[in-house]
Amino acid sequence: MAKIEWEVGDPLIDRVDLSQDEQGLWVVKLSVREQQTESLGQKVIRVRMIDQGRFFGKEIASETWAVAQTRKRKGMVSRRTLILRTGTNDYPDNTKIEFEFVEQK
Repeated sequence: MAKIEWEVGDPLIDRVDLSQDEQGLWVVKLSVREQQTESLGQKVIRVRMIDQGRFFGKEIASETWAVAQTRKRKGMVSRRTLILRTGTNDYPDNTKIEFEFVEQK
């Protein structure tokens, strides 16, 4: 059974998809967006998937989201599908996702 807890108001997670690629490796897709127009400003967000089970604390996958670069036009909400490729055929049932916010200069 999956359990998702979210304690951050921005960005919002619209959708979570879990699938296997051609090699049988697990892929997690997170569809995320800003809560309001330019609410995340010029932030770069590093998203990490961390194992909480057998390999406790090991980073399984990561991706970076440069928020401002994914706005189609000024004044629009930034949206992105983050793709986390686990590199393993073990079901990612005991993991956590961490978002690290960095102000882009």
